[in-house]
Amino acid sequence: MLGQGLVGEARHVEHPELRAECPGLPRDLFGKIRFVERGADARTELHNEIGRINADRLMSRIMELAEVGKIDGGGCSRLALTDDDRAGRDLVIRWMRDLGLRVETDDVGNVVGTWDVGTGAAVMTGSHIDTVRTGGKYDGNYGVLAGLEVIHTCRDLDITPNRP
Repeated sequence: MLGQGLVGEARHVEHPELRAECPGLPRDLFGKIRFVERGADARTELHNEIGRINADRLMSRIMELAEVGKIDGGGCSRLALTDDDRAGRDLVIRWMRDLGLRVETDDVGNVVGTWDVGTGAAVMTGSHIDTVRTGGKYDGNYGVLAGLEVIHTCRDLDITPNRP
């Protein structure tokens, strides 16, 4: 599916601008990318032929994490350095290890998961999973869990980036 509102036709092309903007993408990945010419301005857009994240898996993780510190009204409370915060971190650490990430935790509980592939500067994503007293299911959590989902999707598709 090309997506609504796109004008033009899909074609496989070598795209030097994208290669320059995305030096961390593996060379063989470019053969799996389809571009779509857009109207008169001749801009191109990356078409997601590579694969899509598994939204059900992402939402399942969000909902499972939301059970930790669950409060009335649908939110959650995982105040920093509480038992619920620790339980949430332990859950995320388990998911990181399941993905084969190297996991490091500092003295105050900051967690960093690293996919030890490639060389050079790491591509980073993340946020926080602790909350205020009446926090929501998505604030912070989405930033962490979306990053894990991207790694999970890459692994599912046998895509290994050139950078950690």
